[in-house]
Amino acid sequence: MTLPDVARSCGYTVISNRAPTAIEIAGNGNWEMLRRACRRFVFRDHSGRSFDHVTIVVRSENGTRELRDVGLNQVRRAPLPATDFHWKPSTREFYGVYPRGDQFRARIKVWESGWRRNICLGTYATAIEAAVARETYVIEHGVHAPLNFPVLVKTA
Repeated sequence: MTLPDVARSCGYTVISNRAPTAIEIAGNGNWEMLRRACRRFVFRDHSGRSFDHVTIVVRSENGTRELRDVGLNQVRRAPLPATDFHWKPSTREFYGVYPRGDQFRARIKVWESGWRRNICLGTYATAIEAAVARETYVIEHGVHAPLNFPVLVKTA
Protein backbone atom coordinates (compact mmCIF):
# COMPACT_ATOMS: atom_id res chain seq x y z
CA MET A 1 0.00 0.00 0.00
CA THR A 2 1.39 3.43 -0.93
CA LEU A 3 1.43 6.51 1.28
CA PRO A 4 -1.50 8.21 -0.53
CA ASP A 5 -3.59 5.03 -0.18
CA VAL A 6 -2.85 4.93 3.54
CA ALA A 7 -3.77 8.60 3.96
CA ARG A 8 -7.06 8.08 2.13
CA SER A 9 -7.88 5.03 4.25
CA CYS A 10 -7.28 7.17 7.36
CA GLY A 11 -9.86 9.71 6.21
CA TYR A 12 -7.61 12.39 4.68
CA THR A 13 -7.77 14.01 1.26
CA VAL A 14 -4.45 13.82 -0.61
CA ILE A 15 -3.50 17.17 -2.12
CA SER A 16 -0.09 16.28 -3.54
CA ASN A 17 2.36 13.41 -3.48
CA ARG A 18 5.57 14.34 -5.31
CA ALA A 19 7.97 11.92 -3.67
CA PRO A 20 7.71 8.46 -2.13
CA THR A 21 8.22 9.89 1.36
CA ALA A 22 6.46 13.28 1.11
CA ILE A 23 2.75 13.99 1.04
CA GLU A 24 0.40 16.93 1.58
CA ILE A 25 -3.00 16.11 3.04
CA ALA A 26 -6.12 17.89 4.25
CA GLY A 27 -9.11 17.01 6.37
CA ASN A 28 -9.87 15.61 9.81
CA GLY A 29 -8.73 12.04 9.54
CA ASN A 30 -7.34 9.61 12.08
CA TRP A 31 -3.84 11.00 12.75
CA GLU A 32 -2.78 8.20 15.10
CA MET A 33 -3.59 5.52 12.52
CA LEU A 34 -1.67 7.46 9.83
CA ARG A 35 1.32 7.96 12.15
CA ARG A 36 1.53 4.22 12.87
CA ALA A 37 1.26 3.40 9.15
CA CYS A 38 4.06 5.87 8.37
CA ARG A 39 6.30 4.28 10.99
CA ARG A 40 5.66 0.85 9.44
CA PHE A 41 6.50 2.38 6.04
CA VAL A 42 9.83 3.69 7.39
CA PHE A 43 10.79 0.31 8.87
CA ARG A 44 9.78 -1.64 5.75
CA ASP A 45 12.36 -2.69 3.15
CA HIS A 46 12.05 -0.67 -0.09
CA SER A 47 14.08 -2.65 -2.64
CA GLY A 48 17.44 -1.69 -1.15
CA ARG A 49 16.48 1.93 -0.41
CA SER A 50 16.12 3.01 3.18
CA PHE A 51 14.09 5.91 4.52
CA ASP A 52 14.47 7.42 7.97
CA HIS A 53 11.32 9.56 7.97
CA VAL A 54 8.14 10.50 6.13
CA THR A 55 7.30 14.18 5.64
CA ILE A 56 3.64 15.10 5.90
CA VAL A 57 2.14 18.56 5.45
CA VAL A 58 -1.29 18.77 7.08
CA ARG A 59 -3.52 21.56 5.80
CA SER A 60 -6.39 22.60 8.08
CA GLU A 61 -9.70 24.23 7.24
CA ASN A 62 -8.63 27.67 8.50
CA GLY A 63 -5.75 27.81 6.00
CA THR A 64 -2.91 27.01 8.39
CA ARG A 65 -0.45 24.25 7.60
CA GLU A 66 1.71 22.10 9.83
CA LEU A 67 4.80 20.11 8.91
CA ARG A 68 5.02 16.69 10.54
CA ASP A 69 8.08 14.49 10.14
CA VAL A 70 7.30 10.94 11.21
CA GLY A 71 10.64 9.33 11.97
CA LEU A 72 11.98 6.18 13.55
CA ASN A 73 11.57 7.39 17.12
CA GLN A 74 9.39 10.48 17.15
CA VAL A 75 7.17 12.94 15.32
CA ARG A 76 8.59 16.43 14.82
CA ARG A 77 6.13 19.26 14.24
CA ALA A 78 6.57 22.79 12.92
CA PRO A 79 4.11 25.42 11.73
CA LEU A 80 4.22 26.46 8.06
CA PRO A 81 2.92 29.64 6.41
CA ALA A 82 -0.78 29.62 5.64
CA THR A 83 -1.90 28.64 2.15
CA ASP A 84 -2.78 32.24 1.27
CA PHE A 85 0.76 33.34 2.17
CA HIS A 86 2.55 35.12 -0.69
CA TRP A 87 6.23 35.89 -0.95
CA LYS A 88 7.20 39.50 -1.59
CA PRO A 89 7.74 39.84 -5.34
CA SER A 90 11.31 40.37 -6.45
CA THR A 91 12.40 43.93 -7.16
CA ARG A 92 14.61 42.55 -9.96
CA GLU A 93 12.05 41.63 -12.56
CA PHE A 94 14.20 42.69 -15.52
CA TYR A 95 17.64 41.51 -16.62
CA GLY A 96 20.36 43.99 -15.71
CA VAL A 97 18.11 46.28 -13.64
CA TYR A 98 19.01 46.79 -9.99
CA PRO A 99 17.33 48.97 -7.35
CA ARG A 100 19.40 51.86 -6.03
CA GLY A 101 17.55 53.79 -3.38
CA ASP A 102 14.28 54.94 -4.95
CA GLN A 103 15.69 54.68 -8.48
CA PHE A 104 16.89 51.86 -10.73
CA ARG A 105 20.31 51.28 -12.24
CA ALA A 106 20.79 49.64 -15.64
CA ARG A 107 23.96 47.56 -16.03
CA ILE A 108 25.25 44.97 -18.44
CA LYS A 109 28.12 42.49 -18.22
CA VAL A 110 30.24 42.28 -21.37
CA TRP A 111 33.02 39.81 -22.09
CA GLU A 112 36.04 41.33 -23.82
CA SER A 113 39.25 39.37 -24.48
CA GLY A 114 38.36 36.82 -21.82
CA TRP A 115 37.60 39.44 -19.17
CA ARG A 116 34.19 40.42 -17.87
CA ARG A 117 33.40 44.12 -17.70
CA ASN A 118 30.42 45.67 -15.94
CA ILE A 119 29.11 48.67 -17.85
CA CYS A 120 26.78 51.03 -16.00
CA LEU A 121 24.19 52.47 -18.39
CA GLY A 122 22.75 55.01 -15.99
CA THR A 123 20.19 55.49 -13.25
CA TYR A 124 16.50 55.84 -14.07
CA ALA A 125 13.29 56.72 -12.23
CA THR A 126 11.48 53.46 -13.07
CA ALA A 127 12.54 49.87 -13.66
CA ILE A 128 10.96 49.90 -17.11
CA GLU A 129 13.05 52.91 -18.22
CA ALA A 130 16.20 51.15 -17.02
CA ALA A 131 15.18 47.94 -18.81
CA VAL A 132 14.57 49.86 -22.06
CA ALA A 133 17.99 51.53 -21.77
CA ARG A 134 19.67 48.15 -21.32
CA GLU A 135 17.67 46.69 -24.22
CA THR A 136 18.72 49.55 -26.49
CA TYR A 137 22.40 49.02 -25.60
CA VAL A 138 22.17 45.25 -26.25
CA ILE A 139 20.57 45.77 -29.68
CA GLU A 140 22.80 48.66 -30.82
CA HIS A 141 26.07 47.01 -29.77
CA GLY A 142 25.15 43.43 -30.71
CA VAL A 143 25.91 42.10 -27.23
CA HIS A 144 25.05 38.47 -26.60
CA ALA A 145 22.73 38.90 -23.58
CA PRO A 146 19.15 37.98 -22.68
CA LEU A 147 16.51 40.49 -23.70
CA ASN A 148 13.83 41.94 -21.42
CA PHE A 149 11.35 42.54 -24.25
CA PRO A 150 12.11 39.93 -26.94
CA VAL A 151 8.60 40.10 -28.44
CA LEU A 152 8.93 43.82 -29.14
CA VAL A 153 12.32 43.39 -30.80
CA LYS A 154 11.10 40.60 -33.12
CA THR A 155 8.01 42.51 -34.23
CA ALA A 156 9.80 45.83 -34.82
